[in-house]
Amino acid sequence: HLHDGRNLLMDDASAYKSGDSVIISLPEQQITSHLPFTEGAQSYLTGGSHIGEIATVRGHDVKRSSKANEVQFDDFLTIADYVFIIGSESDIPGAES
Repeated sequence: HLHDGRNLLMDDASAYKSGDSVIISLPEQQITSHLPFTEGAQSYLTGGSHIGEIATVRGHDVKRSSKANEVQFDDFLTIADYVFIIGSESDIPGAES
């Protein structure tokens, strides 16, 4: 399931985890690249007090409760729902390289 409601059929769905990003070719709708949600991944923050920033993931704390999962960066934490994994800053449409 993708963030915009689309679904894709895959040969090996176990290779993709919640929070990972994929780059899809248009109009073919084929996955051209897989960006895993891992330590060291570049991310774009979509909410919270650091909205719009690009930061490197330093850790991911999964809560076994109703509390939101947290992602650690160099100087701050945010909830995982606000983290969108990107390949690099140039992968964001309209971002200057």
